[in-house]
Amino acid sequence: MKLHIYKNGTLLSSSGNLTRLNFNTESNSVFLIGYNTTGDYIFKNKSLEDFRIYNKSLSTGEITQLYNQVMQTSYSINFPQNTVVQLLLSDNLKYIEETPLTINGQTTINVGNPSTFNTITTNTNAIAFNSGYVSTITGTSITYNSPLVIIRYRYTRPPASQVQTINSNYKYFSFARTALNQTLHSMNFLENTEVQLAILSNTYSKYVSPFIQPAGKINIIVGNSGGHSSFGSISTNTETTPYNTANSDITGTNTSYTQAIVIIR
Repeated sequence: MKLHIYKNGTLLSSSGNLTRLNFNTESNSVFLIGYNTTGDYIFKNKSLEDFRIYNKSLSTGEITQLYNQVMQTSYSINFPQNTVVQLLLSDNLKYIEETPLTINGQTTINVGNPSTFNTITTNTNAIAFNSGYVSTITGTSITYNSPLVIIRYRYTRPPASQVQTINSNYKYFSFARTALNQTLHSMNFLENTEVQLAILSNTYSKYVSPFIQPAGKINIIVGNSGGHSSFGSISTNTETTPYNTANSDITGTNTSYTQAIVIIR
C-alpha cells in the first residue's frame, strides 16, 4: 500500500509500500492522529476539519473533485428580466473577464477553485494572474489575486410608454410585458385623478370603470409566467374566466390584446 500526499488537490509525493492499517472495531484498540501511545503530542494546538475514512483508495480525479467541493462557496441569483452582465471570475491562480452578455432567469455561481458563473468557468480559457490581475469592472482599478466572482449588470428593460393623448380630456399610460416574470412599475399621482383601467395578465383580464385615484404613489405589476397583473390592490387574481383575445377601446381605439399589459386612462 502506498501513501499519497496531496496539497490543494495536487499530488506532492508518494511513499513506498506501507503496511496495511487494520481497524478492529471489536477490540479496545485506538486509532490516533497527531498523538502516540506514549502520551506525546506530535502536533500541538492544531485541528482537523472534515476528516473522512474511505473503504477504498481514491483516484487523483476523486481527490481533485473533493478539494473543489470543499474550496467552493455556492450562490444563486435570479435575473427576472433581460439583463446585460459583465463578469470577472478568478480562482487561486487564474482569471477570466467576460465581455458583456445578456442573461435572463436563474443563475448558479460558485466561488473557489474553480470559480464559475453558469457554464463559464476558470477551468476554461482562463489566464494565470501571477501576482494579481488589475481590473476596473467595479469602476475603480483594483488588483485581484484570490477566488471571487464580480457581476456588473445593467437592466435592458425599455422604459414605460410616454403619455399618449386621446383627446383634450383624456390621456393614457401603458405598461407592457417586458420580462419572463412579473415586472414592477410605479406611478406618482400629484393630485386626485380620475382613472380608468384595463388590467391583463397572460390569462385573465379585468376592466375598471372610472374612479378617483387619490394623490400619491401606486405600484403597478405586469404579470407573466402565470403571475397576475395589478394596479395597487386591484388585480386580475379575482378573475376566473380566461381570455384568448381581449378587446378594449380604453386608448380611444378598439384594440385587441393577447398578452399581459396594464393600461391607465
